[in-house]
Amino acid sequence: MTSLKDTLQLRQLTLPAAHSLCSFIHKHKMLSLSLLLLLILATYFLYSGLFAHVIIFTGYPPIKNVTFVYKLQEGPHKNRAELLKEASRIGPNTFCMEVFYDYPKKVPGHQCRYAVGSFVSEGKDKVDEDLLKLYETFGFHVFSFPEVTHVVIASVPHRNFLSVLLGVKRVYPRLDGTFCNTICLLLPGTHSNNVYGIHIFDKCESK
Repeated sequence: MTSLKDTLQLRQLTLPAAHSLCSFIHKHKMLSLSLLLLLILATYFLYSGLFAHVIIFTGYPPIKNVTFVYKLQEGPHKNRAELLKEASRIGPNTFCMEVFYDYPKKVPGHQCRYAVGSFVSEGKDKVDEDLLKLYETFGFHVFSFPEVTHVVIASVPHRNFLSVLLGVKRVYPRLDGTFCNTICLLLPGTHSNNVYGIHIFDKCESK
């Protein structure tokens, strides 16, 4: 028959072992959760276009003979999200374009100029007069682009907000000093025809 002394000794041996086992399981659980989190983040970055091929080519533009409604603004480029939201609320099914006139690494953020807006007609499509008047009611300006035959195009995935950040970091270093300095777009209200970059989205959404 087991004595009380033997039982106490057995408990003294068992408790440290159980504590060590619990610590081992806890550490491995934290490690598993950390690995799972890293896997999710890696998948998200890959889906956003971290290693997607950047396609750069010259040729005919993807759009032509367009009527563009826009607003001009000065300040850090990140503030353009508000204009995108406004344009999206007015015309949620329109194409959207951003025009950046200054290079943030050379011009102070508060002095950077950009235009954001939507296309209300393209090609042979007629302008939706009601939609055009609605944009004008909210202070948007109107500009019609003539058809051009030769442009430089860079194409990257646009799936979420991170795609935009990754695209800017990967595309512009390849274009800077080579193609960007040849782009000209003088919108009414601007005082320079030098353009740092142009973004065109298939839907006017703020992602």
